[in-house]
Amino acid sequence: MKLIALLLCVCEGMLTLKEGYDNLQWNKRLEGRFLTIIPRVSPLDCAEECIVRTGCLSFNYLRSAIFCELNYASDLIEDEVLTDSVGWIYGRREHWSMLMTNRCLKSSCRQVEKCIGSLDYNGCSLSRTCTGTKKNIGNREYCYMREHLSWSLAKEQCSLLGAHLLEIDTWQENYQISQQLQSLQRVFWPIDLWWTGGSDNGQEGIWRWNFSGRYFNDNYNSWQAGEPDGGIRENCLLTSLSGNWQDEPCANSYYYVCERQLGF
Repeated sequence: MKLIALLLCVCEGMLTLKEGYDNLQWNKRLEGRFLTIIPRVSPLDCAEECIVRTGCLSFNYLRSAIFCELNYASDLIEDEVLTDSVGWIYGRREHWSMLMTNRCLKSSCRQVEKCIGSLDYNGCSLSRTCTGTKKNIGNREYCYMREHLSWSLAKEQCSLLGAHLLEIDTWQENYQISQQLQSLQRVFWPIDLWWTGGSDNGQEGIWRWNFSGRYFNDNYNSWQAGEPDGGIRENCLLTSLSGNWQDEPCANSYYYVCERQLGF
């Protein structure tokens, strides 16, 4: 009986994988909607990473670079269109949903967590390592995180790393951060805006850094012309490739930068 059960399980798994592979779209890509980027994985690993991550609806995979993009949207959503992209593979989460995703489809895991589904355990795990790109400026270390998160979730994820959302104290630091963002842009990230730790959540119009508590008026700031302009609707701070700042609704999702004193 155990052998029969094992064979049934293997056959079911093979059918599930076939469904997933049969529905892959070759030389197609959903651009500019990625939640996170994962290098050096197989197409199957890419699909599995999408399955266990809250908010992932589809994925892109570049065969020549063994490179995976997890998307927070899919081509089933209105106005989302796939582009012709040689070498890329596109797949949707539900095409892998029979055996591989049944334990995670109704997961209550938060976006900063991965769902873990096995025969003897169901739960959520938190990443406690920098999964982005690390760079140093003086005695500070910065982790440029390849995930789209709301401001509060980004703050929480930085805390798990023993860090905090980026705080910019001087013109020199702001310039160096913008240079690092531009270097990442040239590599592979078409992303202009990143969460920092600034907000006026405590009192409308009074901006301060969340971790240190320092007020912008007492320190350096680099507001873009006309900013802040969102009133009570936009209470969290983004920085850009140019080093200019702008306010944004805290619930919106962007990449983010974690900062701490040496050593993630």
